[in-house]
Amino acid sequence: MTDLALPTASELESLRDMAIAAQNEWRGCTPLLRSHDVDFPLHPVVVEFAGTPKSGKTTCIDIIDHFFRRMRFATAAPREGAQLTPDFLKDDLAAFNTYTLCYALSQVILACHSVGTADLVLLDRGPFDSLAWMSLVHRLYPDKLDSGDLKAFQTAAGATRWASYVDLVVLLRCRPDVSIEREYRSKLIKSKGTAMTPEVLEPLLEEYRSLPDQIRSFTGNGPLVLDVDTSEAAEPIAVARKVAKAVIELFREKSKAVKQAIAEACYVEREGGDGTRGDA
Repeated sequence: MTDLALPTASELESLRDMAIAAQNEWRGCTPLLRSHDVDFPLHPVVVEFAGTPKSGKTTCIDIIDHFFRRMRFATAAPREGAQLTPDFLKDDLAAFNTYTLCYALSQVILACHSVGTADLVLLDRGPFDSLAWMSLVHRLYPDKLDSGDLKAFQTAAGATRWASYVDLVVLLRCRPDVSIEREYRSKLIKSKGTAMTPEVLEPLLEEYRSLPDQIRSFTGNGPLVLDVDTSEAAEPIAVARKVAKAVIELFREKSKAVKQAIAEACYVEREGGDGTRGDA
């Protein structure tokens, strides 16, 4: 069985049990912090879905959102920024992707400052996705985005403070021919769009292949990157299971960090507040 084969009933049951355990730990974090009067930044788990068109990002978000809501996590899945960007900006891809970056950053900032509103935030094309698109714009249209402007854009997208809020980047990729076939499978007309052409999709795929290295170069260790090629008819539920396991592990890590912070605070208090013994 491949890593992206349809999961068995027992595998899905195991995933459910893991999520229940993680939810119980996560739910106990806020009461623990309050009872010990410990100031600790308990941000939600933020997952960005990046990747080529028609690689399955929105489908995966829908499955993940449904699963974690049923597991009693509070989820937030803002609309994709590209859907809210004015159509007339599509003639200028630099302007279009700057607009979507600003929207993505606004959603990250809102999520991480609205403590208690959501446990899990799912971003359809977040700030890191824009790195691939802007590199493409510079590559294809250097007159619209020179090296200096590209660097400034990359710095904004990978700014340490905002980048640190993103815990996981799910990078879904598929071949250009697969993207185009999926795009027009349910369309009545096959007129070419701005991006859905081999001339754009082929270099865009190359940019996404290098995106994990870009993320590391701008953020140091940066967020975890889960890179999945969905070209060969990968089962959406199998991709979602892989993502769900990674998200559950992130909740467990955050819960563990809370317990560690409480233990350290109790140690300091026990030792006199400055690391020296209280009876010295």
